[in-house]
Amino acid sequence: MNTTTELELASEGRSKLTMLGGIITAVIAAAGLIGSGAILITTLTHVLDNSPLYATKHLVVAVMWIVFFVALLVAGIQLVKSGLSRRLYNLVPGISLYLAGLALMVNGFYFFIHQQFLFAAVAIILGLMLVLAEWGTETI
Repeated sequence: MNTTTELELASEGRSKLTMLGGIITAVIAAAGLIGSGAILITTLTHVLDNSPLYATKHLVVAVMWIVFFVALLVAGIQLVKSGLSRRLYNLVPGISLYLAGLALMVNGFYFFIHQQFLFAAVAIILGLMLVLAEWGTETI
């Protein structure tokens, strides 16, 4: 039989783990956002200069990476907030993980079109895992 003290310690440990995951996620997302922002600006300037090297599809992929990292940043911040409030269910709002998963899957299909099958498989699988993780956070 679990005592109240044991349940409180388990809740505290779970909330610290949620906060740690949120901090790591937010830091990774912020770093990715900085790098993707630079790529987006470079791609946008080449598209606006009518450079044949860059097509509009490269711009779409750059925007999808920005969407992915913004959604990941929102998910990380929500994980930290959920850890601080010791929430046990619905840890992250669904829209952020769904957007991150969708952006990864779109980038995966871009890799697939360019015959980079390993990158495509990893991106699509990770995108699906994010969508499934959202369903899992609803009932944890």
